[in-house]
Amino acid sequence: MKNQIWIRPLSCTLRRALSHYNRAIFGPQKNVNKVSFSRDSKLLATAGGLFVILWDVKSGVCLNTFSGHTKEVWCVDFAPFTNELASASTDKTIRIWDSVTG
Repeated sequence: MKNQIWIRPLSCTLRRALSHYNRAIFGPQKNVNKVSFSRDSKLLATAGGLFVILWDVKSGVCLNTFSGHTKEVWCVDFAPFTNELASASTDKTIRIWDSVTG
């Protein structure tokens, strides 16, 4: 398996969420550069293309799509004690998003 790194097997829940995700992304987000789980592991944020997408891990449902960057989004992470997400892009901006309201 050249050029592949396996850290650990995916859980069934995560595998289901990513399966739903893969079917849904051929619109706004074709490449995923970074994923981040919320502190309680119920939400998954993905960064890629011009978007950050927020997913419900259990159901695999897209909860919100955050747009505003003008170039590729390379990083996303949850704030440790709030509902906020931070994303960074090659457009040299960092955006703060409320994961509940957008």
